[in-house]
Amino acid sequence: MTFLPADDLKTGEIYLRLDRTCDAQPEKNWVPAYYFSVCLLDGTKVGQCDLRIGHNDRLYIGGNIGYGIDEEYRGHHYAAKACRLLFRLARKHGLEYLVISCDPSNRASARTCELAGGRYMETAVVPEWHNMYEEGKRQVMVWRFDLTKTPDAEIIALPKEQWKGTAIPMTTRNDSYYDVEISPLDHDGCTVSLVRKNAEKEIVHTPDEYDFPDKLYQDHWENAEAYGIVGDAGELLACIEVCPEDWSNRLMVTELWVSEALRGKGVGKRLMDKAKEIAAQQNRRAIILETQSCNTKAIGFYLHQGFELIGLDTCCYTNDDIGRREVRINLGYFFHREGRRK
Repeated sequence: MTFLPADDLKTGEIYLRLDRTCDAQPEKNWVPAYYFSVCLLDGTKVGQCDLRIGHNDRLYIGGNIGYGIDEEYRGHHYAAKACRLLFRLARKHGLEYLVISCDPSNRASARTCELAGGRYMETAVVPEWHNMYEEGKRQVMVWRFDLTKTPDAEIIALPKEQWKGTAIPMTTRNDSYYDVEISPLDHDGCTVSLVRKNAEKEIVHTPDEYDFPDKLYQDHWENAEAYGIVGDAGELLACIEVCPEDWSNRLMVTELWVSEALRGKGVGKRLMDKAKEIAAQQNRRAIILETQSCNTKAIGFYLHQGFELIGLDTCCYTNDDIGRREVRINLGYFFHREGRRK
């Protein structure tokens, strides 16, 4: 077996530093293995883990993955996060599943298996020929991890120092739009009408149309923070960026994007739930965002998430936004109606 590069095993919190590899030893029924240190992004080592490539009777009891987190760093689910990083490497080796075993009395290790997405199989008896029997162990809980299924990918923090300037390929496709009509304002008032209509042809907008494509941590969004889902190769698969508007005590959603591969899987809701969680923690009175009258799919999603219309701007992008069917639509989510700015 050829050992593969393993320098991309990283999240927004930890990375795995390869310490050594070990070739197979058939006479001992040992398979090839990787050994890693679990490190914080600043290089601090917080534990270790290993990945054994293959399957046999010995590994069913001993498991494909071993892990340990130093006591002072426990409580952050680093072990489960390290396991998910090892899943990436296992997939590259063509493994369709992995097994992790733990002592039945070790509730913390069992919880790690649960958090990493494992399915409990059984509590197996350790055979006398196994080295774990010599160590005094008589039973192990066996957990199986199916690597062929799309994982419920973890939403992680996207640090500014790492992700600033990352372009977001924001392409929208819609077969309808909201037609905006505003009668002239006079002494008696005016009438504003938004009516959804079918488009003559699909309305498509791509980043190539604009001189300022969407990017994370743009300079004008001071104090922004971003969260997202990162793929096995380190590519961005989904993200949300929020920024406080302190003077009004509101939280702005400045970016929200989900790649085609993850759409229809509830990722957008999970990202928006993250924004609501942050706003609640900061005691914000509302969440606000902007979209466009031609992006009816996004508007439908936001309405379903509890947002409502709070305003519009008919000349945000050009002087003919109504004619272009791309009117800025402002939506808001309110935690309570009595909220006031501080």
